[in-house]
Amino acid sequence: ESHAIEPKMIVDVEQLAGDIIAKRNMSGITISGGEPFLQAASLARLLYLVKQQRPEMNVIVFTGYLKEELNWNDAQQLLAATDVLIDGPFCMDKATDKGLRGSTNQRIHFLTDILTAYRDELENASRKQEVYVDNEKIVSIGIPNNNNIKPLNNNNYE
Repeated sequence: ESHAIEPKMIVDVEQLAGDIIAKRNMSGITISGGEPFLQAASLARLLYLVKQQRPEMNVIVFTGYLKEELNWNDAQQLLAATDVLIDGPFCMDKATDKGLRGSTNQRIHFLTDILTAYRDELENASRKQEVYVDNEKIVSIGIPNNNNIKPLNNNNYE
């Protein structure tokens, strides 16, 4: 719901894989929405190329689908390259401020053992968010603590 389903920037998969592989200080990739499984084939190809050169790279994927619904071939290929899947639609009335899930109905699936040592942190840690201002753009990375989210209206700019 937060992103329109229309291309904003087309990126060559091989070029993006090369950029990721070259970043030696990166240990993992997080893929979130829009909806990653709407471009499952390209993302599976990207992760395949990255893991050929950097097999230690971990992958976390967020989806609004339930894991059981991800049964088409391209989705299965993306799941095969995923270490942790966080599934289910975000529900505001079930919002949580712990771990990576946005709401308590979402589930965390450890598809490989690569991140199981971080299970407690992924499920229960306090939220972290970084905000950058660059050339008139504001970029937010991470998940805000839901306790700090306030709806804005014309009279509230906090």
